Amino acid sequence: MKNKFLSLILVALTLMSCEDFLNQKPQSDLTSDLYYKNITEITNGVNGCYSPLLSIYNGNGLARVLGMTADEYSQWKMQFDYVDQLTKNYTHSLDGVWANSYATIQRCNRMFEVIDAGKFKLDGKADTIALKRLKGEVSFIRALTYFNMVRIWGNVPMVTKTYNIPSEAVGIGRTSSQEIYNKVIIPDLIFAAANCGLKTEVAAGRATSGAANALLAKAYMTITPKDYVKAEQALDAVITSTKYTLVDNVSKLVADGVNENNSESIFELQYATTTEGAKFPSWVGWEIAPQVKINSSNEALWVDTTMIGDMKRSGNIIRLNAWVMQTKGGIFDPYPKKLIPAENTLGNPTATNLVLLRYSDVILMKAEAMLAQSKTIDNATLTSLNAIRTRAGVSTWTVSDITIDNLIQERRFELCFECHRWFDLIRWGKAQSVLGALWNKTIPSDQLLFPIPQSEIEKDPSLFPNNSGY
Repeated sequence: MKNKFLSLILVALTLMSCEDFLNQKPQSDLTSDLYYKNITEITNGVNGCYSPLLSIYNGNGLARVLGMTADEYSQWKMQFDYVDQLTKNYTHSLDGVWANSYATIQRCNRMFEVIDAGKFKLDGKADTIALKRLKGEVSFIRALTYFNMVRIWGNVPMVTKTYNIPSEAVGIGRTSSQEIYNKVIIPDLIFAAANCGLKTEVAAGRATSGAANALLAKAYMTITPKDYVKAEQALDAVITSTKYTLVDNVSKLVADGVNENNSESIFELQYATTTEGAKFPSWVGWEIAPQVKINSSNEALWVDTTMIGDMKRSGNIIRLNAWVMQTKGGIFDPYPKKLIPAENTLGNPTATNLVLLRYSDVILMKAEAMLAQSKTIDNATLTSLNAIRTRAGVSTWTVSDITIDNLIQERRFELCFECHRWFDLIRWGKAQSVLGALWNKTIPSDQLLFPIPQSEIEKDPSLFPNNSGY
C-alpha cells in the first residue's frame, strides 16, 4: 500500500508545478481544472499535496533543526553551531522549509478550488465519501504546514487562494499568527477531523480524523490563550475512537521498516528510496563517517550528551538502548537509532518513515490538559500513562506523581527525536530557562523565532521588517 501511495505521488508531481510559491510558473488549464475529471485524478492531485512534506522534514529540514534548536542534538563533537547555541542571525532562516511550505500551501489551495468547483464526475456514493475525505486530507496538510510556520517564524503571509502569476503574490504582507490560527489552522483541523477517514478506512500515510484531532489538540494547547477544554475534547475523540493502541515494546518504535504504520502511529511521513529516501542516516559523527564513506561532517550530529546522562540517571535505560546508538567500534559517537534503523544504512537514503503523531503523545497531552484545568487524573488516563512507563522499564505513577514537571520530563524521553521538544519548550514558556541552563548563557527572546528569509524580503518588501533581532 505504501508503494502504491508513493507511486500516485509521482504521478501527481508530473501534473502539478514544483516551483517555489513565490517563483512558480503560470499553470495552464490542462494542469488544473481540465485535468481533474474523476475521483482518481483528484486523488492524484491530493497526493501531490503530501509530497513537499518529505522535503520539509528531511535532510537539513525540521527533523534535524528542531532537535538541534532544543536539547536533543548537538553539532558533531559539541562544535559551536548557530542553531545549537541559539545565536541565529538574519542569514539563518530555513529558506528551504519556507519555500516548501508555501509550495505545499499552493498545492492545497489549488485542490480546494478544484474540489469546490465540482467540474468532475462522481460515480456513486463511494466517490462522494472519498471526495469528503480527500478535502479533509487537504485541510489537514494545510493546517499542519501553517502550524509549523507560525511556530517557526511567527507572523507570515496568510494565503488561501492560488496565484497563477508570481507578481500577484507580492504585497500580501504578514498576517498575525493569531489570525492564522483563527482563520486557517483551527477551522481546517475541525473540518479535517469531521471529514477524514478513520485509520482503518484509508491507506497508510493518509491523514485521518485521529490525526486531525491530535493536531487540533496540540494547536489548542499552543494558541494564545490556550484552550485546554477544547484540547481535551479533541484528545478524547482520538481515545474513544479505539483505533489506536500502544505497542508493547519500545523497540517497535524504531524506524526499522518493519514496524512502520503500527497501532500506535497516528500520522507518519512515508519515505521510500524509490522516490525521496529519508536522509536521516547522514547524521553521524566524524569517527563513523569515514567508515561509511561520508566525506564531510558538516551535517553530523551527536545525540546531546546531557540528554544521554539524564536518561541514565532517571532509569530510562530501555529507551536509551533502543533509541540511541552510543558507540561504534568502541568509539563514543552517539546517533539517534530511533530514526536510523541500522549501521549499514548510514550515509544512504532509506525508506525510513518519520512519525509526526502517535498515541503516546495523545495520552501525555490528555494528562497535561487535565492538570491545566485542575482536574484529577482519571483511572483510564493513569492506566495509559503507566503502560507507557512500564514498557520503558521505569516505575509506575500514582495520581500524586502526575505533575506538570513529571509530564515535561516524560515527554522529553518518550517523544525524543520526533520534532516535539522545541515546540513543547516554546508553548510551556521554558525554552530560555531550560536551554540557558544547559549552555550556561542568557537566551534572548528574539531567538525563539527564526528570521524571515532575506531572499523573500528582497522579492517582497511587504515582509519587512523582519522578526525582532534580525
